[in-house]
Amino acid sequence: MIDHNLAFDDQFDATAFFQMHVFSEETNQLFSDFLLRDSYRDRLAQALENWTDICDTLPKEWCFIDHEKTIPVQYPFDDVKALLDRALTDAFWQLPPT
Repeated sequence: MIDHNLAFDDQFDATAFFQMHVFSEETNQLFSDFLLRDSYRDRLAQALENWTDICDTLPKEWCFIDHEKTIPVQYPFDDVKALLDRALTDAFWQLPPT
């Protein structure tokens, strides 16, 4: 992951990102290592097999906005999982058109 703060941004523009990011001149080289890509995909697939267990181990206080634990967080776990699942597809690893 190159910019984890943008990983779940639903307004993310891949084309603009790859044109303007600090590593933009390295993009083609970074994305041409198919063995490394497959290694990352395999590692993520293995981690995602445990998605439910991972989510279940989050501290209970993270499930609430307030210290009194009266306002639950409405965190979109299913949406996040769907975004992460994209990394298991070939389309995810393709560079956007320039």
